[in-house]
Amino acid sequence: MSFLTRLIRRPLLSIALALPAPAFADALVVEGYFAAPKPGTMALRSLATDRIEGSEGASMALALEEMLGDIAVNDRSWFRIMSRRAGGQADGLISGRAHAAVEERAITQQREVCVEENQQGQCMRRETQPLSCTRRILNLSIALRIADTRDGRLVYSLNRPKREERTICPEDEGGDTEEEIVNRMIKDAASAVRQDLSPVYARQKIKLPEKRLVLPPEQDQRYRVALKMAKSSPPLACQQFRILNSESPNEAAYLYAVGLCAEQQGDLKAAINLYQSSQLLTHPDLIRAALTRVEGRIAMQEAIDARTR
Repeated sequence: MSFLTRLIRRPLLSIALALPAPAFADALVVEGYFAAPKPGTMALRSLATDRIEGSEGASMALALEEMLGDIAVNDRSWFRIMSRRAGGQADGLISGRAHAAVEERAITQQREVCVEENQQGQCMRRETQPLSCTRRILNLSIALRIADTRDGRLVYSLNRPKREERTICPEDEGGDTEEEIVNRMIKDAASAVRQDLSPVYARQKIKLPEKRLVLPPEQDQRYRVALKMAKSSPPLACQQFRILNSESPNEAAYLYAVGLCAEQQGDLKAAINLYQSSQLLTHPDLIRAALTRVEGRIAMQEAIDARTR
């Protein structure tokens, strides 16, 4: 089973997950591409729009094609946007509904109006009077889904109902038109889909455990010296972590530190093996976060490699 498949089946934790700062000393920086927030779409290399029903279906389809076609990784388009009319079978098929409805209600509002003007047209006296106004309610319902055409699985869905109200009274200055409001809502929805499907390039500081560790006194001092070196000289810190690990190969803190060094250097398979071997019982959340983070990075690399073959 590939790391991508395992990642899809496992809930994705925040890639920035870390324990509260007081529990840690220094950190190492890891940098690279991470899996999209919705990893079920990672294996899709091409997308096409099926039928999006509703009054705004055509506009929604165009907005999605523009937004998703703009996703890039390493300066290459992440999705190939295909037209069903042109033939060919896309890996993922987008369908759904986007419909707008306007409701108007007559209401009365108390407004301050001018009741007396001078010869130059300047208001001399104002009074609060009841005015007949209109409350306009615009509802936009958007439901989208993406199916993997190769096996029929539903790999993504979005339900995004939007509502915007506006009260219009006589002499009000013109605001956005209904068309402009709907277009803005559609663009926001397409942007949300883009964010869900976009791989993330991030540079993260990953903390090394310091407190609640019970280490041999001589090694404890060397470990804490290496922790202080991590910020200014990561290669030297990692060298010290490896020496400590060679002396005490079963010590969880050293296994974790060496695993983080491997992750920083891009050796993700080694990193995940070291994290799995590190039973860091004093910091279980740290291990869970590390495994999730590295599995996401491995899945991301698998997806990149698949697109270059």
